[in-house]
Amino acid sequence: MEREFAEKAIKQAMQDKRKHKVGAVIVVEGVERRGAHGAEISDDDHAECCLLERHLVDESVRGATLYVTLEPCTNSRHWTRSGTKSCAQIIVDRGIARVVIGMQDPDGRIFGRASGFLKARGIEVEFFPDDLRDQCEKLSSEWVAEKRKSWKYEQIFAGLPSLRAPRVRDFEGLVVKDTAEILLCPFIKEGWAAAAVKFSHTEKELPFPDEYASLFDLYLRTLWKKKRFFDDGPKVMLRQIPWCTSDTPTLMLETQLTRYSHVQFFKDLIVTDAATRMKFLELLRVLTEEDCDLSLRDSLVQQSNLFWKKNGDDVTHLTAQLRQGADQVFVPHALCAHMIVVTSDEKVLITKRSSKTVYFPKTWSSSFEENMTVADLDGKEPAALTWMKRGISEELGLAPNTHSDDNIRVLSVFLESDILNISICGFVRLSVDRDTLDQVLRTIPRTDKEFTAWTYLPYTDESLIQEILWPPSEYYHPTSRFRMLLALMKKNGLHEMASHWV
Repeated sequence: MEREFAEKAIKQAMQDKRKHKVGAVIVVEGVERRGAHGAEISDDDHAECCLLERHLVDESVRGATLYVTLEPCTNSRHWTRSGTKSCAQIIVDRGIARVVIGMQDPDGRIFGRASGFLKARGIEVEFFPDDLRDQCEKLSSEWVAEKRKSWKYEQIFAGLPSLRAPRVRDFEGLVVKDTAEILLCPFIKEGWAAAAVKFSHTEKELPFPDEYASLFDLYLRTLWKKKRFFDDGPKVMLRQIPWCTSDTPTLMLETQLTRYSHVQFFKDLIVTDAATRMKFLELLRVLTEEDCDLSLRDSLVQQSNLFWKKNGDDVTHLTAQLRQGADQVFVPHALCAHMIVVTSDEKVLITKRSSKTVYFPKTWSSSFEENMTVADLDGKEPAALTWMKRGISEELGLAPNTHSDDNIRVLSVFLESDILNISICGFVRLSVDRDTLDQVLRTIPRTDKEFTAWTYLPYTDESLIQEILWPPSEYYHPTSRFRMLLALMKKNGLHEMASHWV
């Protein structure tokens, strides 16, 4: 009998001429009293209001059960003899004892609100069986999809401002925590093909500032073993901030050389904020004789404090210059590809960085990082393609036949403001599924072992939004959630997402 009344409510909904089709049936002492549907006279007519305030306005329905295909509204207002009310309030006022709902509202702002409202006023709330709920959704499938998508994107755009770190609060464009967009691909759904990215490279090394020379020498000698400066070598960095538009969309990266030791020195002592500097000093203080000369260590701590007291907070000044549109890059950094890896069955690879990695050990990354090398610029293939394919091979152990060149893309150039490093976000869609990738990661020797564990996120709006906006499920690498946002935009398109917001 219960199912019969739910099915009758669905039949009523089929008569609704709107995109969202709603039907209702009221049952008194086991007997159907009347049914109604939305838009009976005008598009503003709600099924519950039509039923209770038009057809049964003079009849008692106290103690009745209402079957309705969509949860009643709590924020709309309908005219009744006793004033304007929502459908949920009408149900309460007419003494309905029990409400059986087909589906909850797909708009996240309303979802479940009626259930809570009715329960709080002593009304029993139940739901249609799963197969009938699916029928309700199918009847209004276009409207349901639109509402869910709209709410998801509103969550993203409304929530992003709260995720900005103070030092990049005034940056234009996308910002997630300390990671700020410098340049976004004008066609984010496609991305720049890695093979089409242009390079203009000079072998000239970025001059090292004289005012830092004595402190750098002390830093180098103190951390020679701990930082493996005996492997010091050239790093590729950007020398100009890139720029393009939808009319001139080619990505050109102008690069030059710096050194690993210079990058580390600036990261540890020059471009950090006060809190990060204190952490670095604490790390220095726990170094042992096996790590370094303790007299050098103590001297470095003392000289660093004197230097910071004299020079103030450089990171604020340097970040401000970037924000204000400086063209030239003036800080040694290592140009790095922060890669997103998606399997053929729509899973995003998430990896846990080794405790031995220089940058952000033990954090979870979506999916891995790979620094550019000088050799990448000298290859037969385009430099960005060589660089990213090398990363896929060294980090994941994957053969070339597991991905096509056309599926390796660049989505953005961005700033890691906490260390003033400029990087790019890459994206690769594999031709193998999660199980195959798992087997490769477990069994094939990898050149680099920069991660020690891995898992996956579904490549869905719901999963990515959850990780971006709410307390994340893992302790993430600082750029991981920014990458997830770009992956979301690649999946849906920026303009489509923005259109739901404005």
